[in-house]
Amino acid sequence: MPEVFKDSQACKQCVDEFYLFGCFLFGIFCGDLCLLPEIENKKNFLQKQLLRLAMDKQCAIAFSGGLDSRFLAHMAKLVGLKPLLLHAQGPHVPPKESLFAQQWAQENRLCFVPLVINPLKVPEVAANGRHRCYHCKQLLFSQFLEQAHGLVLFDGTHASDLHTYRPGMVALKELGILSPLADAGLTKAEIRSFAVATGMSFPKQAARPCLLTRFAYDLRPDVQSLEALAVAEEQIEAALQHWAQSKAIEMPDFRLRVLSGGLELHLTPFKTQKTKMSFPNTLHRDLKILVQAITGKPLTSIHIMSCLSGFFDNKEGNSQ
Repeated sequence: MPEVFKDSQACKQCVDEFYLFGCFLFGIFCGDLCLLPEIENKKNFLQKQLLRLAMDKQCAIAFSGGLDSRFLAHMAKLVGLKPLLLHAQGPHVPPKESLFAQQWAQENRLCFVPLVINPLKVPEVAANGRHRCYHCKQLLFSQFLEQAHGLVLFDGTHASDLHTYRPGMVALKELGILSPLADAGLTKAEIRSFAVATGMSFPKQAARPCLLTRFAYDLRPDVQSLEALAVAEEQIEAALQHWAQSKAIEMPDFRLRVLSGGLELHLTPFKTQKTKMSFPNTLHRDLKILVQAITGKPLTSIHIMSCLSGFFDNKEGNSQ
């Protein structure tokens, strides 16, 4: 670790991520990748794994269009593979995200195959119990396997996912789905930095889990409520982005969640260069009006929280 970091009061994870990101940028500016030895080993392992598992330089990837599946497709292309990108379209995925996934695939000249799948047709998914994700993954990946026609099927699970509550990973294991990023030990932070270093577009893409995760367990979602949620989140993003740009600050990440008592908006803190900002009253008012108009339901509260992931699992006492 360089001397400049030794007396820092920043948390170790932030320091490590900053140092890692700096190494990648240094590599870019030097015209070559300058990777930490550990990351270099992970990169080499991933490349060899992809080449070893692919058949005649072909593979299939469960492709949501999020950072992880895009990075996996990006790396497959870099090592000379021809990945088939299988994308699930349904009420659980906002149309905007499906469009982005398709456009990114086209821009990178990769084969994109959309499959129309409605997970709500599975009773266990519609009931929205704690193992909803398991049953949903069983449905989605069973259809992906059929469409892959014998090709090895990869997904974008990474090392950071292995320490969270994700029952869907049990389904992946049962179906024989392979997770090269996790096998290589790549964390979310490393994937993001490596995406920058290798020239992948949109490396700062925020995580966007499927819309079913916005509902508290045992609240039953339907197609109409999912469609309204997708529209509401798109409009909230536009409002937050406009406001953040007007203040020259970074837009916070967010989730619009459905609880038994109503809708709640959860956001990461607004950050300026020097301090955190309190939530502005005018923006609070505008968002409440917007959500009510789109969903027909009131926005009961807005909460600022440092971590958005796994909210309902944490409420139930599980670590995520």
